[in-house]
Amino acid sequence: MFTLSFLTSGRTPGIMRNRLLPWPARTRLIDALTDTPPPSSQALVTTRIQQLSTTLQPTLLEADAAYQRFVQTYIDPLFGRKRHTYMTRLAGEHTNQLSVSAAERMTNYRLALGSMALVASVLGVLIHPAFTSVAIVLG
Repeated sequence: MFTLSFLTSGRTPGIMRNRLLPWPARTRLIDALTDTPPPSSQALVTTRIQQLSTTLQPTLLEADAAYQRFVQTYIDPLFGRKRHTYMTRLAGEHTNQLSVSAAERMTNYRLALGSMALVASVLGVLIHPAFTSVAIVLG
């Protein structure tokens, strides 16, 4: 016959351990040896995101500057030679440091998205129709 005498003796059978008696809050050895709780997963993710943003930000800023320089050097002359000549004359010797306003930056970004949408739609017609959905999202 089964009795509950193990409750008073302090010894619990393996089968009954998880069902009748709750485990203590700290069951891992690392938790028992340290007083500080382990960092939460959200804190780890937040820390990792901050690390990535600090390492990626200079790279993205360089890529953005290179793209803006490319647009001013090669694309802007296609839309208006007078404006490009005027901006180059204003910059003087510092042709790599042409100023770009926030509105011009947004216009350049829209130009890049429109170009990618055009390429995706052409690929959708020529290669596979799945590229057309990408063109719809971009455009």
